Amino acid sequence: MAKKIFIVFVIIFLTTLLAFIIQSISSNEDSLLGGGLVEDTEGEFVVEGETKEEQKEGWFKEKEESSSGKISKLIDSKGGDVKGVVLNASTEQVLYYQKRNFLLVDLKGKSKNSVGGHPFIDVKDISWNMNRDKALVRDRGSYFIYDLNKNETIELAAKIDYAIWFKYEKNDKIAYKFYESETGKRKIAIADADGSNEEVLVDNLTSKRVGLKIPLNGSKICYHRDPDAKLKAGLDCVNIEKKQSEIIHKGSFAANYKWANNGNRLLTSYVSEQIGNKMVLGSMNGKGGEFRSLNFPTTVDKCVWSKDNRKVYCAMMIYSEKDIILPNDWKSQKYNSTDTFWEIDVESGKKRRLLESSEMITVDAEGLFLDNNERYLFFTDRKTKSVYSISLK
Repeated sequence: MAKKIFIVFVIIFLTTLLAFIIQSISSNEDSLLGGGLVEDTEGEFVVEGETKEEQKEGWFKEKEESSSGKISKLIDSKGGDVKGVVLNASTEQVLYYQKRNFLLVDLKGKSKNSVGGHPFIDVKDISWNMNRDKALVRDRGSYFIYDLNKNETIELAAKIDYAIWFKYEKNDKIAYKFYESETGKRKIAIADADGSNEEVLVDNLTSKRVGLKIPLNGSKICYHRDPDAKLKAGLDCVNIEKKQSEIIHKGSFAANYKWANNGNRLLTSYVSEQIGNKMVLGSMNGKGGEFRSLNFPTTVDKCVWSKDNRKVYCAMMIYSEKDIILPNDWKSQKYNSTDTFWEIDVESGKKRRLLESSEMITVDAEGLFLDNNERYLFFTDRKTKSVYSISLK
Protein backbone atom coordinates (compact mmCIF):
# COMPACT_ATOMS: atom_id res chain seq x y z
CA MET A 1 0.00 0.00 0.00
CA ALA A 2 2.78 2.40 1.00
CA LYS A 3 4.57 1.59 -2.24
CA LYS A 4 1.49 2.56 -4.29
CA ILE A 5 1.15 5.85 -2.42
CA PHE A 6 4.84 6.57 -3.08
CA ILE A 7 4.42 5.88 -6.84
CA VAL A 8 1.37 8.19 -7.02
CA PHE A 9 3.33 10.89 -5.20
CA VAL A 10 6.25 10.58 -7.66
CA ILE A 11 3.90 10.80 -10.68
CA ILE A 12 2.23 13.94 -9.27
CA PHE A 13 5.64 15.48 -8.55
CA LEU A 14 7.01 14.75 -12.05
CA THR A 15 3.82 16.06 -13.72
CA THR A 16 4.05 19.31 -11.75
CA LEU A 17 7.77 19.67 -12.58
CA LEU A 18 7.13 19.08 -16.30
CA ALA A 19 4.37 21.71 -16.36
CA PHE A 20 6.71 24.19 -14.65
CA ILE A 21 9.47 23.55 -17.24
CA ILE A 22 7.07 24.01 -20.17
CA GLN A 23 5.79 27.27 -18.70
CA SER A 24 9.36 28.53 -18.22
CA ILE A 25 10.30 27.71 -21.81
CA SER A 26 7.17 29.46 -23.08
CA SER A 27 7.96 32.50 -20.93
CA ASN A 28 11.55 32.66 -22.22
CA GLU A 29 10.35 32.29 -25.80
CA ASP A 30 7.96 35.21 -25.35
CA SER A 31 10.81 37.23 -23.88
CA LEU A 32 13.00 36.48 -26.89
CA LEU A 33 10.21 37.60 -29.18
CA GLY A 34 10.19 40.96 -27.39
CA GLY A 35 6.51 40.69 -26.47
CA GLY A 36 3.59 40.21 -28.83
CA LEU A 37 1.14 42.79 -30.12
CA VAL A 38 -2.42 42.64 -28.91
CA GLU A 39 -5.46 44.81 -29.61
CA ASP A 40 -6.94 46.63 -26.62
CA THR A 41 -10.60 47.47 -25.93
CA GLU A 42 -10.31 50.70 -27.96
CA GLY A 43 -8.95 48.88 -31.02
CA GLU A 44 -5.37 50.11 -30.54
CA PHE A 45 -2.32 47.83 -30.84
CA VAL A 46 -0.31 47.60 -27.62
CA VAL A 47 2.71 45.55 -26.57
CA GLU A 48 1.71 42.53 -24.52
CA GLY A 49 2.91 42.79 -20.93
CA GLU A 50 2.96 46.59 -20.79
CA THR A 51 0.16 49.04 -20.09
CA LYS A 52 -0.78 51.60 -22.74
CA GLU A 53 0.20 54.39 -20.34
CA GLU A 54 3.67 52.90 -19.76
CA GLN A 55 4.27 52.50 -23.47
CA LYS A 56 3.10 55.96 -24.49
CA GLU A 57 5.11 57.60 -21.71
CA GLY A 58 8.21 56.09 -23.32
CA TRP A 59 7.11 56.57 -26.94
CA PHE A 60 6.23 60.27 -26.83
CA LYS A 61 9.03 61.47 -24.60
CA GLU A 62 11.47 63.33 -26.87
CA LYS A 63 14.80 61.49 -26.88
CA GLU A 64 17.77 62.17 -29.17
CA GLU A 65 20.24 59.59 -27.85
CA SER A 66 19.81 55.88 -27.17
CA SER A 67 20.70 54.58 -23.72
CA SER A 68 22.10 51.32 -25.14
CA GLY A 69 23.97 52.52 -28.23
CA LYS A 70 22.06 50.01 -30.39
CA ILE A 71 20.71 52.90 -32.45
CA SER A 72 23.11 55.58 -33.70
CA LYS A 73 23.22 58.51 -36.11
CA LEU A 74 25.06 57.67 -39.33
CA ILE A 75 24.60 60.90 -41.32
CA ASP A 76 23.77 64.26 -39.75
CA SER A 77 21.41 66.51 -41.70
CA LYS A 78 23.09 69.59 -40.20
CA GLY A 79 25.48 69.29 -43.14
CA GLY A 80 22.50 69.76 -45.52
CA ASP A 81 19.44 67.77 -46.54
CA VAL A 82 20.22 64.11 -47.16
CA LYS A 83 18.70 62.51 -50.30
CA GLY A 84 18.83 59.18 -52.13
CA VAL A 85 20.21 57.10 -49.23
CA VAL A 86 20.91 53.48 -50.31
CA LEU A 87 23.36 50.66 -49.73
CA ASN A 88 26.16 50.31 -52.26
CA ALA A 89 26.28 46.53 -52.03
CA SER A 90 29.56 46.11 -53.93
CA THR A 91 31.53 48.26 -51.45
CA GLU A 92 29.38 47.71 -48.32
CA GLN A 93 29.00 51.48 -47.91
CA VAL A 94 26.06 53.85 -47.75
CA LEU A 95 25.61 56.10 -50.80
CA TYR A 96 23.78 59.44 -50.64
CA TYR A 97 23.56 63.04 -51.91
CA GLN A 98 24.19 66.02 -49.63
CA LYS A 99 25.15 69.62 -50.29
CA ARG A 100 25.73 69.12 -54.06
CA ASN A 101 27.93 66.05 -53.55
CA PHE A 102 27.41 62.32 -53.97
CA LEU A 103 29.08 60.66 -50.99
CA LEU A 104 30.01 57.24 -49.64
CA VAL A 105 30.26 56.50 -45.91
CA ASP A 106 31.15 53.25 -44.14
CA LEU A 107 28.49 51.41 -42.15
CA LYS A 108 29.57 53.01 -38.87
CA GLY A 109 29.69 56.56 -40.25
CA LYS A 110 33.42 56.97 -39.66
CA SER A 111 34.99 57.24 -43.13
CA LYS A 112 33.38 59.47 -45.78
CA ASN A 113 34.45 60.39 -49.31
CA SER A 114 32.98 62.15 -52.35
CA VAL A 115 32.36 60.14 -55.54
CA GLY A 116 30.88 62.94 -57.67
CA GLY A 117 28.92 66.13 -57.58
CA HIS A 118 26.41 68.33 -59.37
CA PRO A 119 24.77 71.65 -58.36
CA PHE A 120 21.15 70.52 -58.38
CA ILE A 121 18.90 73.33 -57.11
CA ASP A 122 15.88 71.80 -55.33
CA VAL A 123 16.17 68.00 -55.15
CA LYS A 124 12.89 66.27 -54.27
CA ASP A 125 14.06 62.67 -54.48
CA ILE A 126 16.80 60.43 -55.89
CA SER A 127 16.68 56.75 -56.87
CA TRP A 128 19.55 54.54 -58.01
CA ASN A 129 20.14 51.83 -60.58
CA MET A 130 21.13 48.36 -59.35
CA ASN A 131 24.87 49.00 -59.88
CA ARG A 132 24.64 52.28 -57.91
CA ASP A 133 26.55 54.22 -60.59
CA LYS A 134 23.61 56.19 -62.04
CA ALA A 135 21.22 58.42 -60.10
CA LEU A 136 17.70 59.36 -61.25
CA VAL A 137 17.19 62.83 -59.77
CA ARG A 138 13.95 64.83 -59.56
CA ASP A 139 14.94 68.48 -59.38
CA ARG A 140 12.57 71.46 -59.79
CA GLY A 141 9.89 69.29 -61.40
CA SER A 142 12.20 67.69 -63.99
CA TYR A 143 14.07 64.39 -64.08
CA PHE A 144 17.81 64.07 -64.67
CA ILE A 145 20.18 61.10 -64.87
CA TYR A 146 23.57 61.67 -63.29
CA ASP A 147 26.34 59.21 -64.25
CA LEU A 148 28.94 58.83 -61.46
CA ASN A 149 31.53 57.24 -63.75
CA LYS A 150 31.30 59.88 -66.49
CA ASN A 151 30.44 62.80 -64.18
CA GLU A 152 27.74 63.92 -66.62
CA THR A 153 24.04 64.78 -66.45
CA ILE A 154 21.24 64.08 -68.95
CA GLU A 155 17.83 65.76 -68.69
CA LEU A 156 14.88 63.50 -69.50
CA ALA A 157 11.77 64.54 -71.43
CA ALA A 158 9.76 67.28 -69.71
CA LYS A 159 6.54 65.24 -70.03
CA ILE A 160 7.67 62.75 -67.35
CA ASP A 161 6.06 63.37 -63.95
CA TYR A 162 7.15 60.19 -62.11
CA ALA A 163 9.97 57.74 -62.86
CA ILE A 164 11.91 54.83 -61.28
CA TRP A 165 14.75 52.48 -62.25
CA PHE A 166 14.46 48.80 -63.01
CA LYS A 167 16.63 46.08 -64.52
CA TYR A 168 15.46 44.20 -67.62
CA GLU A 169 17.57 41.51 -69.30
CA LYS A 170 20.68 42.83 -67.48
CA ASN A 171 20.14 46.37 -68.81
CA ASP A 172 19.23 49.51 -66.88
CA LYS A 173 15.79 50.80 -67.79
CA ILE A 174 13.45 53.48 -66.51
CA ALA A 175 9.70 53.10 -66.06
CA TYR A 176 7.70 56.30 -65.94
CA LYS A 177 4.30 57.92 -65.99
CA PHE A 178 3.63 60.85 -68.31
CA TYR A 179 0.88 63.09 -69.66
CA GLU A 180 0.33 63.24 -73.42
CA SER A 181 -1.06 66.70 -74.14
CA GLU A 182 -2.09 65.83 -77.72
CA THR A 183 -4.52 63.14 -76.58
CA GLY A 184 -5.16 64.22 -72.99
CA LYS A 185 -4.15 60.75 -71.80
CA ARG A 186 -1.90 59.67 -68.97
CA LYS A 187 0.33 56.72 -69.86
CA ILE A 188 3.00 54.38 -68.47
CA ALA A 189 6.07 53.67 -70.57
CA ILE A 190 9.54 52.16 -70.32
CA ALA A 191 12.75 53.35 -71.99
CA ASP A 192 16.52 52.93 -71.98
CA ALA A 193 18.53 54.69 -69.30
CA ASP A 194 19.00 57.79 -71.46
CA GLY A 195 15.28 58.05 -72.27
CA SER A 196 15.56 56.55 -75.79
CA ASN A 197 13.55 53.63 -77.24
CA GLU A 198 10.31 54.50 -75.49
CA GLU A 199 7.68 51.76 -75.30
CA VAL A 200 4.17 52.51 -73.98
CA LEU A 201 2.71 49.71 -71.83
CA VAL A 202 -0.41 51.37 -70.41
CA ASP A 203 -2.23 53.66 -72.82
CA ASN A 204 -4.87 55.32 -70.67
CA LEU A 205 -4.53 55.62 -66.89
CA THR A 206 -7.71 56.40 -65.02
CA SER A 207 -5.92 58.12 -62.13
CA LYS A 208 -3.57 61.10 -62.15
CA ARG A 209 -1.64 60.00 -59.07
CA VAL A 210 -0.12 56.54 -59.61
CA GLY A 211 2.79 54.68 -58.02
CA LEU A 212 4.96 52.13 -59.84
CA LYS A 213 6.15 48.91 -58.16
CA ILE A 214 8.46 46.57 -60.08
CA PRO A 215 9.79 43.15 -58.93
CA LEU A 216 13.59 42.90 -58.92
CA ASN A 217 13.48 40.42 -61.81
CA GLY A 218 12.02 43.21 -63.96
CA SER A 219 9.57 40.94 -65.74
CA LYS A 220 6.55 43.19 -65.29
CA ILE A 221 5.56 46.76 -64.53
CA CYS A 222 2.99 47.09 -61.74
CA TYR A 223 1.06 50.18 -60.76
CA HIS A 224 -1.54 51.36 -58.26
CA ARG A 225 -3.35 54.53 -57.24
CA ASP A 226 -1.49 56.59 -54.64
CA PRO A 227 -2.65 55.47 -51.18
CA ASP A 228 -5.62 57.53 -50.01
CA ALA A 229 -7.91 56.71 -47.08
CA LYS A 230 -10.92 57.85 -49.12
CA LEU A 231 -10.30 55.54 -52.08
CA LYS A 232 -9.74 51.85 -52.81
CA ALA A 233 -6.53 50.98 -54.64
CA GLY A 234 -5.61 47.73 -56.37
CA LEU A 235 -2.45 46.44 -58.03
CA ASP A 236 -2.34 45.91 -61.81
CA CYS A 237 0.64 44.57 -63.76
CA VAL A 238 1.76 44.39 -67.39
CA ASN A 239 4.15 41.67 -68.57
CA ILE A 240 6.91 43.45 -70.51
CA GLU A 241 7.61 40.66 -73.01
CA LYS A 242 4.07 39.44 -73.66
CA LYS A 243 2.33 42.81 -73.11
CA GLN A 244 -0.35 40.98 -71.13
CA SER A 245 -2.19 42.73 -68.30
CA GLU A 246 -3.28 41.09 -65.06
CA ILE A 247 -4.98 42.20 -61.86
CA ILE A 248 -2.88 41.06 -58.88
CA HIS A 249 -5.07 42.56 -56.16
CA LYS A 250 -8.48 44.19 -56.43
CA GLY A 251 -7.57 46.48 -53.60
CA SER A 252 -8.48 48.01 -50.26
CA PHE A 253 -8.77 51.53 -48.92
CA ALA A 254 -5.37 53.29 -48.97
CA ALA A 255 -3.68 50.12 -50.26
CA ASN A 256 0.06 50.19 -50.89
CA TYR A 257 2.43 47.41 -51.95
CA LYS A 258 6.07 46.26 -51.67
CA TRP A 259 7.50 43.28 -53.58
CA ALA A 260 9.72 40.70 -51.86
CA ASN A 261 13.23 40.42 -53.33
CA ASN A 262 12.38 37.22 -55.24
CA GLY A 263 9.10 38.60 -56.62
CA ASN A 264 7.11 35.71 -55.14
CA ARG A 265 5.40 37.61 -52.33
CA LEU A 266 3.92 41.03 -51.67
CA LEU A 267 3.63 43.08 -48.53
CA THR A 268 0.55 45.31 -48.46
CA SER A 269 -0.75 47.97 -46.10
CA TYR A 270 -4.29 49.33 -45.94
CA VAL A 271 -6.84 50.91 -43.61
CA SER A 272 -9.56 48.70 -42.18
CA GLU A 273 -12.29 51.22 -42.98
CA GLN A 274 -12.72 54.21 -45.28
CA ILE A 275 -11.18 57.43 -43.91
CA GLY A 276 -9.89 55.43 -40.97
CA ASN A 277 -6.86 55.70 -38.68
CA LYS A 278 -5.92 52.03 -38.31
CA MET A 279 -3.31 50.97 -40.85
CA VAL A 280 -2.61 47.23 -40.98
CA LEU A 281 0.00 45.09 -42.75
CA GLY A 282 -0.80 41.97 -44.73
CA SER A 283 1.03 39.65 -47.10
CA MET A 284 0.06 37.67 -50.19
CA ASN A 285 1.71 35.60 -52.89
CA GLY A 286 2.81 37.09 -56.20
CA LYS A 287 -0.56 36.33 -57.79
CA GLY A 288 -2.55 38.05 -55.03
CA GLY A 289 -3.61 34.85 -53.24
CA GLU A 290 -2.84 33.31 -49.84
CA PHE A 291 -3.56 36.59 -48.08
CA ARG A 292 -2.48 36.78 -44.42
CA SER A 293 -3.11 39.65 -42.03
CA LEU A 294 0.00 40.44 -39.98
CA ASN A 295 -1.92 42.54 -37.40
CA PHE A 296 0.75 45.22 -37.38
CA PRO A 297 -0.04 48.97 -37.59
CA THR A 298 2.14 50.59 -40.24
CA THR A 299 2.58 51.33 -43.94
CA VAL A 300 4.82 49.36 -46.33
CA ASP A 301 6.82 52.61 -46.70
CA LYS A 302 8.15 51.84 -43.22
CA CYS A 303 9.23 48.25 -44.01
CA VAL A 304 11.99 46.35 -45.78
CA TRP A 305 12.13 42.67 -46.76
CA SER A 306 14.90 40.40 -45.45
CA LYS A 307 17.24 38.80 -47.98
CA ASP A 308 15.60 35.38 -47.56
CA ASN A 309 12.09 36.84 -48.16
CA ARG A 310 10.79 35.24 -44.94
CA LYS A 311 10.81 38.32 -42.70
CA VAL A 312 10.21 42.05 -42.84
CA TYR A 313 11.72 44.73 -40.65
CA CYS A 314 9.23 47.50 -39.92
CA ALA A 315 8.75 50.69 -37.95
CA MET A 316 5.45 50.61 -36.07
CA MET A 317 3.44 53.84 -36.45
CA ILE A 318 2.36 55.34 -33.12
CA TYR A 319 0.24 58.47 -32.71
CA SER A 320 -1.25 60.29 -29.75
CA GLU A 321 -3.81 62.10 -31.95
CA LYS A 322 -7.29 60.57 -32.22
CA ASP A 323 -8.49 62.52 -35.28
CA ILE A 324 -5.69 61.38 -37.61
CA ILE A 325 -6.51 60.01 -41.08
CA LEU A 326 -4.00 57.48 -42.37
CA PRO A 327 -1.96 57.42 -44.47
CA ASN A 328 -2.98 60.90 -45.69
CA ASP A 329 -1.94 62.89 -42.63
CA TRP A 330 1.35 61.01 -42.42
CA LYS A 331 2.19 61.57 -46.09
CA SER A 332 1.41 65.29 -45.85
CA GLN A 333 3.36 65.45 -42.54
CA LYS A 334 0.39 67.03 -40.81
CA TYR A 335 1.31 64.59 -38.04
CA ASN A 336 4.51 62.69 -37.44
CA SER A 337 4.68 59.16 -36.13
CA THR A 338 6.79 58.12 -33.14
CA ASP A 339 8.14 54.74 -34.14
CA THR A 340 9.26 51.50 -32.53
CA PHE A 341 11.07 48.85 -34.58
CA TRP A 342 10.16 45.20 -35.09
CA GLU A 343 11.10 42.04 -36.97
CA ILE A 344 8.07 40.14 -38.34
CA ASP A 345 8.03 36.57 -39.59
CA VAL A 346 5.69 36.76 -42.60
CA GLU A 347 4.80 33.06 -42.48
CA SER A 348 4.01 32.67 -38.78
CA GLY A 349 3.18 36.28 -37.90
CA LYS A 350 5.58 36.18 -34.92
CA LYS A 351 7.04 39.54 -33.97
CA ARG A 352 10.26 40.47 -32.20
CA ARG A 353 10.88 43.96 -30.88
CA LEU A 354 14.31 45.24 -31.96
CA LEU A 355 14.62 47.96 -29.33
CA GLU A 356 13.10 48.27 -25.88
CA SER A 357 11.36 51.53 -24.96
CA SER A 358 14.37 52.65 -22.91
CA GLU A 359 16.66 52.19 -25.94
CA MET A 360 14.51 54.17 -28.39
CA ILE A 361 14.94 57.71 -29.61
CA THR A 362 12.18 59.88 -31.13
CA VAL A 363 12.07 59.23 -34.88
CA ASP A 364 9.59 58.96 -37.76
CA ALA A 365 11.29 56.44 -40.06
CA GLU A 366 11.19 56.04 -43.84
CA GLY A 367 13.47 54.61 -46.52
CA LEU A 368 14.44 51.48 -44.58
CA PHE A 369 17.20 49.20 -45.94
CA LEU A 370 19.65 46.53 -44.72
CA ASP A 371 23.34 45.86 -45.24
CA ASN A 372 24.44 42.73 -47.11
CA ASN A 373 24.72 40.57 -43.98
CA GLU A 374 21.71 42.07 -42.18
CA ARG A 375 23.80 43.34 -39.29
CA TYR A 376 22.29 46.82 -39.51
CA LEU A 377 18.91 48.32 -40.31
CA PHE A 378 19.15 51.84 -41.77
CA PHE A 379 16.48 54.52 -42.07
CA THR A 380 15.96 58.27 -42.52
CA ASP A 381 14.12 60.29 -39.88
CA ARG A 382 11.46 62.34 -41.70
CA LYS A 383 11.55 65.11 -39.09
CA THR A 384 15.29 65.83 -38.97
CA LYS A 385 16.33 64.24 -42.33
CA SER A 386 19.25 62.56 -40.53
CA VAL A 387 20.10 58.91 -41.22
CA TYR A 388 20.31 56.29 -38.44
CA SER A 389 21.35 52.67 -38.05
CA ILE A 390 20.09 49.98 -35.67
CA SER A 391 22.41 47.12 -34.73
CA LEU A 392 20.59 43.82 -35.31
CA LYS A 393 23.27 41.49 -33.95
